[in-house]
Amino acid sequence: MRLFIAINFNKETKEKILKVQKDLIGLYSKGNPTKIENIHLTLIFLGEIEKKKLPPIKNIMDGIKFSNLNLVFDKIGKFNRRNGDIYWLGIEENKKLLDIQNKLYKDLLKENFILDKKPFSPHITLARKVVMPSNEKQILSSKFSTNINHLSLMESQIIDRKVSYKEIYRNNN
Repeated sequence: MRLFIAINFNKETKEKILKVQKDLIGLYSKGNPTKIENIHLTLIFLGEIEKKKLPPIKNIMDGIKFSNLNLVFDKIGKFNRRNGDIYWLGIEENKKLLDIQNKLYKDLLKENFILDKKPFSPHITLARKVVMPSNEKQILSSKFSTNINHLSLMESQIIDRKVSYKEIYRNNN
């Protein structure tokens, strides 16, 4: 099972993210937008995990308690790639979010999970393989926010040659 721990968003927040994505799509000459049902914020990528390792992951997730986690979406950025860039929606610096991600990371390491050592960079991927003309304009017209009250364990699957994400567990705060 190919797994990751993420924050999923409610319908209202996804609609706001979709508006930003549509503004981006209107500017680029080429790109692959993220499907609305796949929009999420990855906290920890776990990779290929055996089913028998699910209980410790769920226990670790259940050990993360938080309330009033407010995320503010405040910027657009990109990761430069040779075959087209990855455009993303960024989140205002948030200590509580960083603390949650850090605790997940440390607790998973204690359970001998092998995790990526790259620094956590909270973002929502809007589109991949984007070719943007040089006269790029402001895509995000104003900040918006959402409140988060749970974490999701997600499975990444390929169905009909398309990536699909399915929530297989949700912690309750």
